[in-house]
Amino acid sequence: NGRPGASNPQERFDTRVAAVGVFFPPTDLLDYGGAEFNLDMIGRMLYRGGIGTHSLEDAREKARLLSPARLVKAPVPPFIIFHGDRDPMVPLQQSQVLLKALQAAGGQAQLIVKPGGGHPWFTIREEIVQMADWFDGQLKKPATRPANPQPRAAAAENRVVK
Repeated sequence: NGRPGASNPQERFDTRVAAVGVFFPPTDLLDYGGAEFNLDMIGRMLYRGGIGTHSLEDAREKARLLSPARLVKAPVPPFIIFHGDRDPMVPLQQSQVLLKALQAAGGQAQLIVKPGGGHPWFTIREEIVQMADWFDGQLKKPATRPANPQPRAAAAENRVVK
């Protein structure tokens, strides 16, 4: 939150996250594409060397703690999420779940879906530019931001989900 008069110089600055941009994020390890929790599938991601002697309950709790969509709390910084609708590794449902959680917490969030987009897609540079323009609009101080910022247009085929 920043306290300009603080004796510790590090406490003088606001260090809260001001904006978040992500591409095809895994967000809910307990509901991955509508599939029920599969310990065999994610055990190696949760624990070095696999599930070993950890109980199913321990694994579920660790998966919950590693699932951003289940941890969203207000206040929420603005989010922009990009995801392809043909992603073979991270289901589009993961971004949809995060979008819903962010909005339920009162956050501003948008999901931009790339039709035919995989993980990643060949023209992702276009969306990187769009994300950079979005960050400029979110992070520049009002005095330095143009009156009517004009971010570069998104690829015409992208769908924006609000």
